[in-house]
Order: sequence, then structure tokens, then C-alpha cells
Amino acid sequence: MTRLTYDARLGMMKPGSNVSKLLEIMTKKMTNLCLSADLNSMSEITCLIEKIGHKLCCVKLHYDIVSKITKRK
Repeated sequence: MTRLTYDARLGMMKPGSNVSKLLEIMTKKMTNLCLSADLNSMSEITCLIEKIGHKLCCVKLHYDIVSKITKRK
């Protein structure tokens, strides 16, 4: 089985798609690390992301446990 690099996979994706955007981030940051932030405060989440965000490609949240979350319009 041949494994493709993220950059090679990016070339196979539809430009502008969510998958291509994620692969661009993964290629640029040279990471596939996803943080599952099971925290219930936006200030805790923000603080953590500010500390380690440069090493992440994405963050997974459970918005239903986060207190006082604001939605963008």
C-alpha cells in the first residue's frame, strides 16, 4: 500500500473544499495533531489553544458542554 503525503493528497482535492483547507493546514504546520478539548469553559479552551495552537491542525469541541458559547452569525 502506497502512502501519499498530505501535499500529494492536497493535489487530488477540489480546491477550496473543507478537506483541502485541512490538508493545507496540515502541510503548512507539518502536523496531523487534533486536540479533543473536553473543557467546559471558553476561557480554558482559548488559553490552551493559544499555548499549543501552533502544533495543531484542528480542535474538536463538544459545544454542548461549553458554557456561554457564542455563535457567529
